[in-house]
Amino acid sequence: MLVHLNRGRDAAVTIGQLQERLGVNRRIVERSIEELRANGRPICSDAGGIWIADTADEVRACADRLNRRLVTQYRTVRALRATAARMRAPVVVQQDLGWEAT
Repeated sequence: MLVHLNRGRDAAVTIGQLQERLGVNRRIVERSIEELRANGRPICSDAGGIWIADTADEVRACADRLNRRLVTQYRTVRALRATAARMRAPVVVQQDLGWEAT
């Protein structure tokens, strides 16, 4: 995988390009990138693609972008779980008896 990545953001390659070059599916490319990062390789990504970072500042900027996505996704997960809980809650139906209790 590493030999298919270029140095610098201007030379970024897309996941689709990596899929074609390697003849594998998207998930395998993503796992490989995760593994390279976990092993300390300075692999950065953004909407333009994936590349090998030249500087620590590039790596920090990538980490910041990924962190913002993580926070947004976490909020979405919490909202969806709350929605699911409300959907499972029993519905209380009040019956209109046509008179008021006094």
